[in-house]
Amino acid sequence: MKKILFILPYYKIGGTLTSFANLIPLIDKKVYEIDVFALTNDVDDVAILPKGVNYLEVNMGAPNVVAVQKRMKSKVVRFLKSGKRLLVKFGYDLSDIVFKKMAKSLSGKYDVVIAFQEGQPTRMAQYISAPEKIAWVHCIYSRFKSMANDSVFAAYNRFDKIVCVSYTAAKDLIVCEPQWKEKIHVVYNVVNTSKVNTMASMGKLFEKKINLVSIGRIDPVKRFSYIPAIARKLKELGFEFDWRIIGGIAVQEEHDKLIGNISDCKVDDCVHPIGVQSNPYPYIKSSDLLVCLSSSETFNYTIAEAKAIGTPVVTTDFPCAFEFVEHEKTGLILPIEQIADGIKRMLTDKALYLDMQNRLIANKKTAIYYKEQLESLL
Repeated sequence: MKKILFILPYYKIGGTLTSFANLIPLIDKKVYEIDVFALTNDVDDVAILPKGVNYLEVNMGAPNVVAVQKRMKSKVVRFLKSGKRLLVKFGYDLSDIVFKKMAKSLSGKYDVVIAFQEGQPTRMAQYISAPEKIAWVHCIYSRFKSMANDSVFAAYNRFDKIVCVSYTAAKDLIVCEPQWKEKIHVVYNVVNTSKVNTMASMGKLFEKKINLVSIGRIDPVKRFSYIPAIARKLKELGFEFDWRIIGGIAVQEEHDKLIGNISDCKVDDCVHPIGVQSNPYPYIKSSDLLVCLSSSETFNYTIAEAKAIGTPVVTTDFPCAFEFVEHEKTGLILPIEQIADGIKRMLTDKALYLDMQNRLIANKKTAIYYKEQLESLL
């Protein structure tokens, strides 16, 4: 039996954890034994991790995870949270020293080591000794490269394979780093359509009025702070609706901006940030539209899940949107300045809306898990 080690940043709800949770059931446990190591054991109260794997330095509770930091990791956490910024300010970065110490205890024990997120997990995993190492990239590399330092990217030279979660992201990475072309692979994020639809049926339906939903962390890249202005325009057009925003706070300034814009636009009666939800799928099922305003994505899980449930999508025109949404067939793809008009069109053109719903319902029945992509990679 081969042993795989996944390196995660933490156990907090988001795209990376969702991708991991959906990927694990596809790996044959008769062939592979799976361990997971997180750089910190930070965990959301509503996070539920997949079974059948061994979480190093974590005590599992039912149904949620109960995370307990061990002595070594506690020291690392304290360093990363307190000392690192001060040292970097004076030109010192001791991260690699810490990562090497963490990696030493994991070296020589695994056949495959997978850094399952760009950034710190990849920097740490480069130092783990193993026959094969794989780095997962969940972002648009060119955007990421503009925000990180050179030591982050040098780590990729120590990996045998680099995985992107969309062909759009893979093309971007090849343009940026053509020397890595031969080791770049695409493995789509998995959507468990059966599970999603089962969980979507667990909630209560909203009252019969127009319902919109947007899901994701409160972060500038998601552009939720634009929602109040769009909502004000819809109100001026005569629509009565509730627009729910589901997600935790990633950047406090963006959350404050959202709340301030809700007040300034006088849409507190129809725009509702409701935080993290352990089961967001009933909200998608009960909504007329899922609205995505992102400026950049590599694979938007909420769009994929809305399609699986049968809820049409209105999304901004980030590059990967065209890979996962068929314009005017399963949703609308528009510049952010035209989103209000797109929502209006979807809510008033009943023939278009019903055609999209029928296409999504038909596609649900033939959805696949991309298991072949994963097996080929491993």
